[in-house]
Amino acid sequence: METPGATRGAAQTKMSTAPSKQQNRELFLSSARQHLNRLYEFVRLQLAYFQSAGDLLLGELTTEDVVDAVLLRAYQEFVKGSAEREVG
Repeated sequence: METPGATRGAAQTKMSTAPSKQQNRELFLSSARQHLNRLYEFVRLQLAYFQSAGDLLLGELTTEDVVDAVLLRAYQEFVKGSAEREVG
């Protein structure tokens, strides 16, 4: 049977090896930065297509709005995946 102190020490060691929020942000941004130009171009073209097809009103969405939403969602998934990788 483990002593409470040994269990706490193991938990603290695991916690200290988990990336901090700042480290997660930096890692995510350095990875995402490589793809930003292509993401902006893709979104710009898609918005132009949907506007020309009449499915989206001009100015209803901006490229920046969509890219911001995509990056936020990607970061949330990145952090969730990071937490899941640390467990177990």
